[in-house]
Amino acid sequence: MLNEQLKRCARFFAPENLAHLDLTYEVDPREAALVVVDVQRKYCDPKTGRGNKETLRVSEKIGGVLPAFRQAGLPVYLLYFNQVAQKKHEVDFFNITPAKGDIAVHKYSDSAFASGHFAKRLSKAGHRRLLVCGFNLNACVLSTALDARARGYEVDLLRDLSGNDRYNPEDPRRDIQHMTQKGVRLVQSAHVLTALTENRAPASKIAA
Repeated sequence: MLNEQLKRCARFFAPENLAHLDLTYEVDPREAALVVVDVQRKYCDPKTGRGNKETLRVSEKIGGVLPAFRQAGLPVYLLYFNQVAQKKHEVDFFNITPAKGDIAVHKYSDSAFASGHFAKRLSKAGHRRLLVCGFNLNACVLSTALDARARGYEVDLLRDLSGNDRYNPEDPRRDIQHMTQKGVRLVQSAHVLTALTENRAPASKIAA
């Protein structure tokens, strides 16, 4: 118990967290959308794919909170990487169950904006803020978030819902710093859901 508390304290005071401490957070569900990147078996499953303990833990958490985001009124875009487009029920999603209203978006490059019709979909829907999470933080999440910022979107990285598989072992702090320098904000999923469901700013937005 003591060891776990010490670990939590260490995470709290990590430089990437303290550098982006913000005591307010607000989000308008009418302007926002949840973008879930490549939560697929080939990247997340430790048994049959490139997964590890982190992808297993994070994908389970994503699957657990998705219903709350839907209930809060956020459109959910499920991005998936494949050479050809598939129907939603054919995609190898891992630990998440697509709902009827979820929008599956095919991509064949790291950034969802560099392939498929993601940019047109977002533009047509009129979203202004994207809440981004998934895999891999050092690759597809990074590229998609940066391209979204370059196109003028407000971007929040759901840090506790993002991670790397065993093919991307690099420390993510440099890429996280690069994203924040470009205006991407680090947030916790619990804080976002609090703001969405209670229509008030949560206590903080410290990344786990």
